[in-house]
Amino acid sequence: MELHARQGSNRLRRGGRAAGAWRTGGCDCGGLYAYRGKPPGSQRSHSSPSLRFLERRVSSGAGAYGSGRERGIYSGRIRRNPPRPRDGGSLSEGWNRLDGAAAEAAEGSVSGAGRVLIPTAKACAMDEIGDLMDEYLKSLAAPFDSFLEEHITESVFYSFRSGHEWAGYYAIHGEALLTQFHIRPPWLKHSQELFGQVMEVHSIQSLLIPTCDELFLSLALDRGFPIRKQAYMFQEGIPWHAVPAPASSEAHFRPAELGDAEKIGSVCGEFLDQYEQRIASGELFVLFRGDLLLGIGVLEKSRLFEGTASIGMFVNESCRNQGAGRSLILRLRQWCAERGLTPVCGCGYGNEASKRTLESAGMVTKTRLLRIALG
Repeated sequence: MELHARQGSNRLRRGGRAAGAWRTGGCDCGGLYAYRGKPPGSQRSHSSPSLRFLERRVSSGAGAYGSGRERGIYSGRIRRNPPRPRDGGSLSEGWNRLDGAAAEAAEGSVSGAGRVLIPTAKACAMDEIGDLMDEYLKSLAAPFDSFLEEHITESVFYSFRSGHEWAGYYAIHGEALLTQFHIRPPWLKHSQELFGQVMEVHSIQSLLIPTCDELFLSLALDRGFPIRKQAYMFQEGIPWHAVPAPASSEAHFRPAELGDAEKIGSVCGEFLDQYEQRIASGELFVLFRGDLLLGIGVLEKSRLFEGTASIGMFVNESCRNQGAGRSLILRLRQWCAERGLTPVCGCGYGNEASKRTLESAGMVTKTRLLRIALG
């Protein structure tokens, strides 16, 4: 089996971060985006459409989940250095140092000629494994939001090949965070061995695993890694039109305009950047009562799941506990429904206030995002 690698395709990236992160402390927020600048525990109101974490930084430079009733948004900085073998040698040398007995044990049991994997690294753009990724996404029990999605698309990709056949792939973000590990059915009996070899060759410090990814989660459990519950992942439960309207439902909800940028900045502060760019891309929405900005909504279309969007919101600190967060999530859900989109969102694990807000807007959670730290 042959190993191939390359950074995720540039065309899948967009200028400016718009993923989400949750933060801790009783902030009035829920849904998608990430936190920037304020320490966990600050009293803020924000929501996160993707899972860009606020509470703690994930691996090398990503955000961390935080808490709050109604989630907020931010953009973190992610390192893009390619991964290296544990002792600094080449990838080829790293694979060659693996226990020969393990490779020999698997040799011959994989269809096609040659060894189970050839210890050489070759370029593999994300585009090249499109069919494999489609197969992976269809195997999931639930979709995930744009936080994990961005970490995946920003990763360096490696493909397993046996002869001319694609056997699977994995992805590493920022040198040390394993974000993907997928093996096709004909090679599943070798998945534990291949997973162990990936952990051996690369300087993996942590893994980011959604519980809807059965294989990745099982392989981590096999090795007895310590597990930290990072976030709740939400999907639609009660239809948006069946959820009782909150008191703030009479407020005016609309897409944000460039003229709103200054007011959004004064309300959201450090939780948002690049307002004009996000407004121009159609990701930001505003909820006004007269001239008072109650909060903003965020909607980010998925680049992996067709017809899916991550949603979230940020509530004005002076307008909390008035149903504004719930109203924003409901309006975003309605916006998605009218355009054939399925909304997903998330909040930090332990952020019960944010969880209650999302649930009050008809969202339900069956999936968790786990962060597994090694050493």
